[in-house]
Amino acid sequence: MSTPELAAFFAPGTAGKLFSLLYCPPANITVRGAVMYLAPVAEEMNKGRRMAALQARAWANVGWFVLQQDSFGCGDSAGEFADATWAGWLADALRAAHWLAERTGHRPVLWGARAGALLACAMAHQDELLRQVLFWHPVASGKLLLQQLLRLKVAGNLFAAEPGGASTRQWRACWEAGQGVEIAGYEWSSALALACDALALTPPSGGGQLAWLELAGGPASDLSPAAQAGVSAWRAAGWAVDAQPVSGAAFWQVVEIVEVPELIHYSTQMLENLPAVDI
Repeated sequence: MSTPELAAFFAPGTAGKLFSLLYCPPANITVRGAVMYLAPVAEEMNKGRRMAALQARAWANVGWFVLQQDSFGCGDSAGEFADATWAGWLADALRAAHWLAERTGHRPVLWGARAGALLACAMAHQDELLRQVLFWHPVASGKLLLQQLLRLKVAGNLFAAEPGGASTRQWRACWEAGQGVEIAGYEWSSALALACDALALTPPSGGGQLAWLELAGGPASDLSPAAQAGVSAWRAAGWAVDAQPVSGAAFWQVVEIVEVPELIHYSTQMLENLPAVDI
């Protein structure tokens, strides 16, 4: 089997250069379309790199261009995480999506993993042409994401036996007072945290096509109640939703880097059911 071509480059961003990877289908494979990856944030992004690369190669091998781009302040892109803004991330992602469409001749499918699903959702709200979306175990809201991160910070402080450790409520008060908060090596500015706090996985009006995959630690028989509620909301907004529970480890939070072959299998299969849309 031929292997996909891989191009690495720095793309212009609103505040600095953004490291980008473009997976191209092998020359002997018919092009089906394009996909743009919206990664999780902070350490979840790093833990998810292996799975993202495996999935990108799998899609490229069956005819899809796949763009992976590190947001400003993340990965190998310019800037520090403390200087990142939600508005900047969104503007850069929209610019990259338009570049990918022009480069390939196809409107990209937005592939959002975890908090990346919130970015994909925001992009679909901003651009009615970006209405093919695939979620990997999406975070339901920015408030929930921050709450999970702050709980990890509080638990870490307790484990380190730090006296007088602050509660999640106290750390939130820091953000509201305009102060940054360090969580697992990442400095979350007040501006970024408050912007994320207001985000929700709310479906854009007008409809579209959504593939929703949720990981379950044990045998996957059905979606969680939270995912079922999310799927119902998107369907009620006129979206055609293909939802699937997948058995596998939560690769974005385990200590060791793990692979979930079933997730790649179902993701590749679901994308085959989405028709490529030319620009």
